[in-house]
Amino acid sequence: MKRINTILAIAMTLVLSLGLTGCGKSSPKDVAKEAVEAQLKGDLQAFYNLLCEADQTAMTYDNFITKYTLPRDAQALFDLVPETRDVLKAGSFKEIVNGETATVTYVLTVPDMDKIIKENISLEILQQMMANGKRMSSLSDLPDEMKENIKQYIAKNDIPTLEVPQTMNLVRENDNWRVNLNLRDALKLGNMPTPFVLK
Repeated sequence: MKRINTILAIAMTLVLSLGLTGCGKSSPKDVAKEAVEAQLKGDLQAFYNLLCEADQTAMTYDNFITKYTLPRDAQALFDLVPETRDVLKAGSFKEIVNGETATVTYVLTVPDMDKIIKENISLEILQQMMANGKRMSSLSDLPDEMKENIKQYIAKNDIPTLEVPQTMNLVRENDNWRVNLNLRDALKLGNMPTPFVLK
């Protein structure tokens, strides 16, 4: 009898441990970390694979990669000085679970665009550009000499950074947490989300 009880206890322990590890493979925070890491690496396929079913139904992967793009200023800075991308990092992940939905907040360290611009582009130059009918909506609109100034500034100094709070929504599907960008509504409103916010 003692031997049967021992075998039953071992069997129950195995069943319970397998059951607990099988349900809900990871927490919302873990999925958010994985998603953010994919975004920061520029691995949109890995990020897309973490999207909820509703988002994947609303937008195919091929369509997604053409619309889910970095903010224009960030892309222009990364193109101009690729090293600035190296300062991107995320931390301080916190989750709030509410039944089948969750919100994960985190802090993203990004290049401080305002400081880079203020240190390298004078107000007079901007006014001169505007007087000549040129608009600056991105760093890519700057004259070549100003772009060169930015490159030299970053080569000589530490890249100034800024910590920006970010939020990611998730939904539970089949015991797995998935990122919910709410792409269907974003498409209707013409307000496509971006991988991160710089300010």
